[in-house]
Amino acid sequence: MRKRVYFIRHAEAVHNVAERKAKSDARKTAQATAKHSEEIKASEEKAREQVLLDPAFHDPQLSQDGIRQAKRLQQNLDRLFRCSTQFRPPSLILVSPLERTLQTLLHVFPTDRWNNENVVPMELLREKRTGRPCDERSDLADLECRATYKNMDFTAMYRRGLMSDTDVAQECEGDQDSIVALSVGEGNADVAERAAELLDYIKRSEHTVIAVVTHKAFLRELERGPLKQCWKQVNIPGVTHGEEEGGAEGAPIEFGNAEMRIYDLEYSEET
Repeated sequence: MRKRVYFIRHAEAVHNVAERKAKSDARKTAQATAKHSEEIKASEEKAREQVLLDPAFHDPQLSQDGIRQAKRLQQNLDRLFRCSTQFRPPSLILVSPLERTLQTLLHVFPTDRWNNENVVPMELLREKRTGRPCDERSDLADLECRATYKNMDFTAMYRRGLMSDTDVAQECEGDQDSIVALSVGEGNADVAERAAELLDYIKRSEHTVIAVVTHKAFLRELERGPLKQCWKQVNIPGVTHGEEEGGAEGAPIEFGNAEMRIYDLEYSEET
């Protein structure tokens, strides 16, 4: 059984811009004092961490460059679907419920081209729960009330299980917004477990062409963990594929902003 999946990292968000500037400023300051390379790197990381801990970047939106990145990806996808019979648009889009992923989705897959029941925000796809403001999402009730997101189906956020498309949404006693609880302070292994659950969801889905819009850490652990067990990359011009770069042998490089990688997932009927 084969499923084709378009894995997409969100476009550049405002905290990414601030990270880059903070690191650049810290590097210039450190180099002016003739520090060793290790000290320069430490200064850059400290400056970066200060940005990520800034409450002003709670659930940040896309930057202007990020919007342009997402629109370029949309144009490239349109050209791919129009010019190739091998590639079809997704019939199901799964997306992290953070602002930067939701906004990326709206630019890459404009709302006039899909039905709300086939666009599903999923808590499962969130960024690694570091406890930093930039990795926390807005309240679900607020997201559901936004005119921008009115056509999205948020019911999967209320599900206790993610076993199939036909699961009945079960409401949590008390606070619905906490039904899928992800612990703050997740490790990479925790994210890899979520990634494995996503692959199981994809297998059980009735859809055979699916898009997933999520985050760098999630995609990193997906590729380096469970995905390598059952994937075959599709080689097409203009689509970046993983290459060896440090870390574990054969580990793919991390996704860039608004980068898409296309995979054919091969599932056996028994697993």
